[in-house]
Amino acid sequence: SAGGGTIDWSMDGTARMQQADRVLRGEVHCENLDISGPTVFSVKGIQVFPRLLAWSQPSRIRYGLMKRGNSLDTVICEVKDCMGNKGKGIPVHADGSPAFDLCKGHFRRNPKANVSDATYKVKLDTQNLINNLRAHAGGPSLPGLQPRYNKVPLVFAEDLTAFEYSLDEQTLGRSAMSWSTLMTSMGIPPQSGVIRQALRKIQNGKVRHMHRHSEEIFNAAAVKEVLRKAGPK
Repeated sequence: SAGGGTIDWSMDGTARMQQADRVLRGEVHCENLDISGPTVFSVKGIQVFPRLLAWSQPSRIRYGLMKRGNSLDTVICEVKDCMGNKGKGIPVHADGSPAFDLCKGHFRRNPKANVSDATYKVKLDTQNLINNLRAHAGGPSLPGLQPRYNKVPLVFAEDLTAFEYSLDEQTLGRSAMSWSTLMTSMGIPPQSGVIRQALRKIQNGKVRHMHRHSEEIFNAAAVKEVLRKAGPK
C-alpha cells in the first residue's frame, strides 16, 4: 500500500478490520484497489471478540450471523479442518489410520491433494460426542452485539446452500430468502429476482451429491449408537 500511509497487515483479526476501515475512509491508499464504489473486504480467520464489538459502529461495520443447523456436521468440519481436535476426534484415512497430513487447513493450499469423503474421514470421540454437539446448539452468544445492532437474524448454512442439492423451485426460494436475510443484515438491499438469477447460474442445471454421515464418519456405527442412547435431546 502507498499514499496516505502504510499498512503492515496484522495477524490479529480485530486489527485487520481496523486497518481495512482506514483504507475505506481514505486514510491509506492501497495500490490496485478502487474504493470509489461499493467495496467488500474479506477478512479471513476473524472471531467476533468483545473488543471488536466495542470498536465497530453500524455505520461502518455490519454483521451477518450464519451457522450450520446440524451440530454433527459442525463437529465433523472442525475435526477435518484440525480446528482444536482435542476431545472431538481425529481425521483418518479410509483404513482408519491418522490423516493429519490431509487436514483441510493444510491441503487447501496444495492443489495436488485429491481427497473425498471416501478417502478422508473422521473418527469421532464418542465419549465426548454429546457434549460437543450441545456446545454447538442454539445461536451464537454475542451479548455485545445487541445494544447497537439490535437483533441480527441468524441464518443456517443448510438453507443458504440448499439450492445446490435440488433444482426444485421451492428449494431455490428457500435459499433465496436466506440470502436476502443475510444481505439485509449486511446493509445490502436484496433484490429477490437478482438473487434467484444468480443462484440458477451457479446451479447451471446440475446438483451436488448430498453428503452422508455414514460416508464421512469412520466409526459411524458407534456414533449412531451413542446418539440412539442419548435420545432426541
